[in-house]
Amino acid sequence: MIFHLSISLLTNFRSCIFLFFEYNGYEMIHCKNCANTLELRRLACKSCGLHYEGRFQAPRLARLAPEHQGLVEEILLSGANLKQVALQEGVSYPTLRKRLEAAMDALARLREADAQESARLLDQVERGEIEAEEAARLMEEMSGDPR
Repeated sequence: MIFHLSISLLTNFRSCIFLFFEYNGYEMIHCKNCANTLELRRLACKSCGLHYEGRFQAPRLARLAPEHQGLVEEILLSGANLKQVALQEGVSYPTLRKRLEAAMDALARLREADAQESARLLDQVERGEIEAEEAARLMEEMSGDPR
């Protein structure tokens, strides 16, 4: 079974790269066959066709569920005015707070998973399985903090 997977790269201020995966118009973060998290292995430039292959990690915010990403975007665009967002969304303030808390919990879980992944990468460096530079790059990509 072949899925059409398009990857769009959007560059934001401070050269942060956000990755969006689309599958028939829906964001694709998990395998449609086994539900495990997909790993990004290849990037391609739409302009010149140059390809990059290897292990890549999407930043934490890009790995949030689509509903959490949308909520975070609305809150940022409103200047963090939760009452305004609640009105726009047509929900009560307490309902919006519950949604925000769910997004915050999801982000905290991703941060904890990234800490565990960072420890795993450091163990791999100690065992000589990967280079320190690759581990550092992957950890920077996870946090969304390109230095």
